[in-house]
Amino acid sequence: MKEFKGTPGKWLAKLENGRNAHDIIVDREDYAWVASVHQQFHDVATVEQAEANAKLIAAAPELLELAFKFRSDLINMLHQSPARDNRIAQIDEVINKAIS
Repeated sequence: MKEFKGTPGKWLAKLENGRNAHDIIVDREDYAWVASVHQQFHDVATVEQAEANAKLIAAAPELLELAFKFRSDLINMLHQSPARDNRIAQIDEVINKAIS
């Protein structure tokens, strides 16, 4: 299994009123910028969607870490079966999509 090679650290969604972008930053002193999520011009629905997208992206490193842990737990806790192997294959596919 590969490792995540992206920006280390806890990511945060920095949501600012009056802007048309929501920045994803890393919670550390050097204010590392990871990404920016843009919204359509003053459309309320897309403002909410942009905020939700930014929060999801900011949570990505923690979700990936949990996927690694869940995969390991699944292998260690359950006896080999087609259902278990299928779930592990699904987890591997998603993890690889995130880190490849």
